Amino acid sequence: MQAIGTLAGGIAHDFNNTLGAIIGYTSLLKNMMKENHPFYGHVATIERSAERAADLTRKLLGFARGGKYRAEPVSLNDVVTRVLPIIQRTFDRAIVIETRLAESLPTTEGDLGQLEHSLLNLCLNARDAMPEGGSLVIETAPARIGEGFVALHPWARTGEFVRLTVSDTGVGMTPETRMRLFEPFFTTKKPGSGTGAGMGLAMVYGAVKNHGGFIEVHSEPGRGTTMNLYLPVSWRIRQGDSPAPEKPVRGVKETVLVVDDEPALRDLAEAVLFSAGYRVLAARNGEEACEILRDLGKKVGLVLLDIEMPGMGGKQAFLTMRGMRPGLPVLVATGHGIEGAASEILQMGGNGFLGKPFRAKELLQAVRRVLDSK
Repeated sequence: MQAIGTLAGGIAHDFNNTLGAIIGYTSLLKNMMKENHPFYGHVATIERSAERAADLTRKLLGFARGGKYRAEPVSLNDVVTRVLPIIQRTFDRAIVIETRLAESLPTTEGDLGQLEHSLLNLCLNARDAMPEGGSLVIETAPARIGEGFVALHPWARTGEFVRLTVSDTGVGMTPETRMRLFEPFFTTKKPGSGTGAGMGLAMVYGAVKNHGGFIEVHSEPGRGTTMNLYLPVSWRIRQGDSPAPEKPVRGVKETVLVVDDEPALRDLAEAVLFSAGYRVLAARNGEEACEILRDLGKKVGLVLLDIEMPGMGGKQAFLTMRGMRPGLPVLVATGHGIEGAASEILQMGGNGFLGKPFRAKELLQAVRRVLDSK
């Protein structure tokens, strides 16, 4: 299975690079056309088809990574608002449903579908614990986890998180049940009840773990249950679910160094950035990038850095360039998601993340966001 996963990941990576050029150039072409242009609809169809293909590559990458199909900024508030109509229509009216959604909630990096499914499973579990009715509360909030919390919960880790809480006033659980709660096929329901085979919470546990998070459970017999899901704040976008007004994405003659071993993607980034008013330099690998930086020094305003490159890869290039010029703005770009090397670079001080394949607008927004933050 490990060999198959590695093969799937490699195929998905190569396919992602091809799709990256298709999606990028079609989005660039759309930006140059008016909607009433006779070919606008054709270009939009190509873009949508390529994006559907990109979704398949994300699923392949998800298989290679252990189940996390997508890696994109997700607001837990969006997750709640998408699941809420389902439970409102299907749950017994004796169950009162309440939501408490935080304003300006940071995003998390994840798979919207998996997170929706996880919340739905938690709500179904809460419903089954309240056969006579009761109260179900769904809450979101930012959470800063410190050493004190980790001391009491060894499976947790410190950092900035967003919390999704599902509380019910149901029958509650014994300590013995809590210990086995996330085991596959473990259930307290009677055989033949038609309420599941004990896989729902195991799937929730797997999804949260795949997203780099953890779960905290509070429950006592007769006093209901509270489940807290903690997911790390996204490195890509630190903003709430209410989008801020878009800022201008055009450059003011800043110089961007594009580092990518794939000619089509390197040329695409050059074309998009140049058309938006940036000066653009290009390097095929980490060694070339370091030579350019050594020659031009402070003239480079930002580096758009691929990770998977022959020779000096993205991580080593980042360390070398930051050694030459501390504080150099670096935007990481990869089709492998934010895990692994991308996460390491961000933790070492990288300034942002851009998932491949990307549209022209997404590239310009990411570059502008990093430059404006310096």
